[in-house]
Amino acid sequence: LPPSVDLAGYRILQEALTNALKHGESPVSVVLPPWGGGMPGNAIAVTVAEEHGVLVVRPAGELVWETVADWRSWLDGHVAGDSGVPVVVDLSALTFLDSAGISSLLSTSERLRQAGVPMAFTQPAPLVRQWLRITGLYAHLPIFDTVEAALPAVRPPQ
Repeated sequence: LPPSVDLAGYRILQEALTNALKHGESPVSVVLPPWGGGMPGNAIAVTVAEEHGVLVVRPAGELVWETVADWRSWLDGHVAGDSGVPVVVDLSALTFLDSAGISSLLSTSERLRQAGVPMAFTQPAPLVRQWLRITGLYAHLPIFDTVEAALPAVRPPQ
């Protein structure tokens, strides 16, 4: 698709998801298609579902320079949608990330924080956990063992 049509479709999907979350009565789940760069095997699929009153975002695959733009497109849409719904990013299915992926996780945290959207990361896969520890980011990002453990950090007190 031409980039303008692709972006319009994405924005429509984002708006529909936001409306379903704000006004719907049952959980919503959306699976975004895998995107990939020019190299086979470099793809990321993103599942977005409402669970426990938060958006649980599950990237699966590789967050690398070829796929990071697609991840950022999701982030831009969520921030632009101004839904304010807390976000938990479950990293358990992320199989690999490079420096661009690490930078993207940092920018995700920062962009959502600046937009006033509470967020946390959970369950980094072993390789992702190792990279976050090596870089020292594990101590500086809101990372929890499970989605349930992250809920008190992202949801307002009830």
